[in-house]
Amino acid sequence: MRTVKGEYIVRYHDNGNIRSERYYLNGELHRENGIALKIWFDNGNILSEAYYLNSKLHREDGPALINWHKNGNIRHESYIVNGGLHRKNGIASKSWFDNGNIEMEEYWINGKKHRENGCAYKEWYKNENIYTEQYYINGKLHREDGIASKFWFDNGNIVSEAYYINNQYLTKKQFNNRNNRNKCNPEGKIVEIDGKKYELKGI
Repeated sequence: MRTVKGEYIVRYHDNGNIRSERYYLNGELHRENGIALKIWFDNGNILSEAYYLNSKLHREDGPALINWHKNGNIRHESYIVNGGLHRKNGIASKSWFDNGNIEMEEYWINGKKHRENGCAYKEWYKNENIYTEQYYINGKLHREDGIASKFWFDNGNIVSEAYYINNQYLTKKQFNNRNNRNKCNPEGKIVEIDGKKYELKGI
C-alpha cells in the first residue's frame, strides 16, 4: 500500500503496520525542520530516523542518523553535516550490540577520523572486552608518543601493536630512533640569550 500527498510518501508492511515516512522536495529527500526519513520494523518498533537536506544527511544540533535493533535497543547514531561525519566536541559515530553493550566509538571532523587528545576509533567485543584502539589525525593513522594501532583477542590477550606517523608504518625500533633523533636535533628551535632570539640550526 502506498499513499502520496505532495512530497510526503507513506509505505506500509503487508501486515498493515507503517513501514516508512519520507519527505521530498524536487525529487530529493529533504526536510528543513525535522526527520526526513523514518522506517519501522514490521512489529511496529522503530528501525531508523534520518535528517536530510537536498538528499544529504545533515543535522547541526544532534545525530543525523539513528538506528535501532528490532528488540528496541539503540543500534547506531551518527553526527553528520552536509553528508560528512562531523562533530567538533565529542563522539561522531557510535554503535551498540543488541544487548545494549557498546560496540564502537569514532571521532570525526569534516569527514575525516580525527582526535587530537586520545584514540579516534575504539571497538569492543560483545563480551565488553576491547577489540581495537586506533589514533587518527586528519584521517591518517598517527601518534607521536606511542602505539597508534592496537588489537586484542576476545579473551583480552594482545594480537598486535603498531606505530604510525602520518599513516606510515614504523617498527618499534624505527619509532624510538625517530624520537631520539628529534631530541638530539634542535633545528628550528628558538632560544633567547641575553634578550636576543636565535634559531638553532641542525647538527
